[in-house]
Amino acid sequence: MKSTLARFRVLAILLIVIVSPCFSQNQISIDKPGVEKEWWYPIIKKHNLKADEYSAADRLFMMGNKIYSDEGMIIVENASVIIRKKSKKYQILSSKLVNYDPNKGVLSCKKGILKTYLLASKDTLAVAEMPGLNISIHLTDD
Repeated sequence: MKSTLARFRVLAILLIVIVSPCFSQNQISIDKPGVEKEWWYPIIKKHNLKADEYSAADRLFMMGNKIYSDEGMIIVENASVIIRKKSKKYQILSSKLVNYDPNKGVLSCKKGILKTYLLASKDTLAVAEMPGLNISIHLTDD
């Protein structure tokens, strides 16, 4: 019993240590030095997006009122998630609750709206819009 509990504690600590560096959760600060060089910065400025917390990865920028991890999943409440595409586009997924599985590279929500925009456009009108139930995005797909 004690060894099982000890193993569980070690596993929990390892998960935190491994997953935490992959996603930096910080308060968004426009004044933070160097932030204007990030790929997502012009997008949040263009769309005037604001949030209490964010988590950034290579092609993914998650922002919402609260971000936490549960059983290996990253969960974002009142979320706006920016997805950088390999093409000259980006998408914004908006939902009350978004789940991200970093092991599978899958972003999902039960009810939300996915909008696609052109990177070069100064306009905030989407070129495509997909409201739906059970949205699932595989980040390995472009």
